[in-house]
Amino acid sequence: MLGPVLGAPGCARPPQAVPSPPSRAQLAEALRGGLALATAAAWRGSRGYAHSLAWRQGSAGLGQATYRRQTSLESAVHSFRHLARRPKGQRVGPKDGSAALAQRLEAFVLQGRLGPEHLRAVLVAAVYLAPRLGTQDSAAVMRLAARCGVALGEVEAESRDLAESLWALSKLRLPLPAGACTEMERRLDEAPGEMAVCDLRRFGWALAVAGRSEAQLFKRMGDELVRRQEELSAADVAGVAFAWARAGHRHRPLLRALARRVRGSRLQASGLSKVAQAAVLDEELAAELLPELAREAARKIDEFEAQDLANLLQALAQTTKADAVGEFLAAASPRCIALCPRAIPKDLCCFAWAFAVLKSPAPLPAVAQAARRALTASRGGFDARFLSGQLCWAFAAAGVDEPELFRAVADVVLPSVGCYGPRDISNLAWSFATLGYRPVGLFGTLGRRALETLQGFNCQDVATMLWAYSHVGIPAPELFFAVAANLRRWLPKFSLQELSMIAWALDGGAADTLEEEFCARLARPPLLMGHEAAAYARDLKAVLRQLRWQRLLGLAQTELQRLARAQDGAAPRLRGLGALGADDAPRIVLNLADRAVLYKPPGWEVEPTEGAEHRQLPEFAQKVLGGRISRDPLSCFGFLHRLDVATSGLVLMAKNYAAYHDLDLQLLSGAISREYLVCCHGLFGERRRLDLPIFAPKGARSRPSLVAVPGARRSLSEVKVLAHLQSSGRCFSLLVVRIATGRRHQIRAQASHCGHPVACDGLYAAAATFQADKDWCGGTFLHRHRLAFNEGKARREVFMPLPPRLLAALQSAKPKDHRSRQQLRKLRLSFADAASLAG
Repeated sequence: MLGPVLGAPGCARPPQAVPSPPSRAQLAEALRGGLALATAAAWRGSRGYAHSLAWRQGSAGLGQATYRRQTSLESAVHSFRHLARRPKGQRVGPKDGSAALAQRLEAFVLQGRLGPEHLRAVLVAAVYLAPRLGTQDSAAVMRLAARCGVALGEVEAESRDLAESLWALSKLRLPLPAGACTEMERRLDEAPGEMAVCDLRRFGWALAVAGRSEAQLFKRMGDELVRRQEELSAADVAGVAFAWARAGHRHRPLLRALARRVRGSRLQASGLSKVAQAAVLDEELAAELLPELAREAARKIDEFEAQDLANLLQALAQTTKADAVGEFLAAASPRCIALCPRAIPKDLCCFAWAFAVLKSPAPLPAVAQAARRALTASRGGFDARFLSGQLCWAFAAAGVDEPELFRAVADVVLPSVGCYGPRDISNLAWSFATLGYRPVGLFGTLGRRALETLQGFNCQDVATMLWAYSHVGIPAPELFFAVAANLRRWLPKFSLQELSMIAWALDGGAADTLEEEFCARLARPPLLMGHEAAAYARDLKAVLRQLRWQRLLGLAQTELQRLARAQDGAAPRLRGLGALGADDAPRIVLNLADRAVLYKPPGWEVEPTEGAEHRQLPEFAQKVLGGRISRDPLSCFGFLHRLDVATSGLVLMAKNYAAYHDLDLQLLSGAISREYLVCCHGLFGERRRLDLPIFAPKGARSRPSLVAVPGARRSLSEVKVLAHLQSSGRCFSLLVVRIATGRRHQIRAQASHCGHPVACDGLYAAAATFQADKDWCGGTFLHRHRLAFNEGKARREVFMPLPPRLLAALQSAKPKDHRSRQQLRKLRLSFADAASLAG
């Protein structure tokens, strides 16, 4: 409280006679006569009509100068409110006298004639009026509002007047009076029950929007709202939820009270999104409340506008899984597509990010089209943080190929790269690299900007940036040298995953420094259990793959055995082996104490993907073998390697974590042998060693891998020709292939690059060739027929004959020579024992 105001207790006005009110007809007649009776009328029963008539007289041009001189304080305030209440879409122009009226009211403020009720009325009207005016008129209204904000600190206002005035100041982005928080605390101390719930809501909203972090005050207001929770209306629930979420204050009793009121109130779309934003503050509440909010939102999906839908999706993406809100996502996708053409850039970015996180990419093409249009039309409309960290990140994470959108992004970023910080730069580089886009000009500009801001980079930004440049094969020697020079500054803060990315990007550079840090980490291992232990083991082996693993293998084995004991807990319980299935069903070929070899038929998937229609091999393993690891996606469900869906063959699986880590180290050291029978087009004339680097784009596995392009990684395959065949006038070669690396589609991509695509390969062969092959063999002719690995000191070797459909195709083909005919009789052989036609 800073002082009394005219009309407040202690400053009573002398009594005034109140004349009897004239009729509306009299007022209208006076106005038609050009009189200013309307502006002087102060009769209580017709005051609003009188002020309305007064404003119409002034706006109609009937003696504006006389109008301004004769307008009273009351009439000026009401006229200002009348302007603000004009229907949406009806423009307020200079001829309406808004600037002159604002100046007149400003004079009243300077004279100290506006009381708290008037100040509130003027400020609330300014909120709705300022955005509809031209530049000069809007500036006059904002000056008036600023004056009112200062005057508000000098009067004693009722709770309603104070709360609404502060709300208006926050909406107008004007500073709040210095004593506002102190005054609110005093009122909460002296008479909390006299404050209306809606006033507490408005005051909290004003503080939150103004960025005032008054933790103690928010707690006290929260306590009062909890005490009076039965008084909360739907509007109060939405407003309080937004205010506490925006301010970032986690008041658990209040959040619980809001949740109870949500179930009994009829929230509109904006209210649902605000409550969802608040629920994110409490994980337990979010898990309980957000699915319920999502179901309610699905029923009201047509009421959502872009901002409300974006806010709700963002809240859901932060805390829930897609399967918990499937009904809402099914309804939200078409609504998002419909809203995209009129959504603002920020909402488009939120749409993309949320749908990518929730693994529901259906609306992303519509988002891309709208974002591309917005980028082209208004290059300054996208905030750097949202453009890089949400929009671009979302398409890269979801593996959605939108080259036109990313070209538009590059065009926008190049001239404005100075506005981009370290996280924005690394996100952009990662997104472009992940999708395989390599605009050299953009990467060069990002690299120079990274050098300028390198001191502001954190560990994740550094690792991501270097990974991106290495992945697309764009040289940036100055950037890499600068990072290597500062590496020791970041090393203690790198996570194991970031350490592996750095080691991979530097490709042998700074190896001594990285190995020293890795050994130090192994010497002080963290105490982890469950999923944390699985993630740590995965990252540890990832670092090991990038360093000189031979020197570190002993230390790593000890640590992995310790992790395995923590992960396994007890030996897994076997659920029985089951009977051998049909030819199109998986089955166990070799079952040992802690590891097994399974047969994967065509059409089964080793690594489950979201929304996949194929049958899942991990589900079969869970039913037949059981064990904790068979349910752990971080440890690949126990599988050591994968096979493409369309192919068949042997797959190695660990039954517990100790076996998994042991086999993974064998894979790293080359102790596991993987060999394939492959039939491809044309005639391989000699034994070959295919040392062709492969680039595997991130995202959808249906995208083909690329051979010998920038950013490709070394991929080695050894090939022997077993037989040359002829079928329907076409020549084929039957090969036995042994791989030393395991890139995606390695054999298929390399064979196609050499001009010998695998038979019936729809991804790498021409469409006509693929159709002709389908009639012959019915499926991709690539079969992993041999696996060899170590079990303790014993060497295990497993063979699997060709599936019947491939064997039938082979038998229907005619060998081209006597040696080919002989080779077809002994297909159960290892790569070392196989005799190549070339000798």
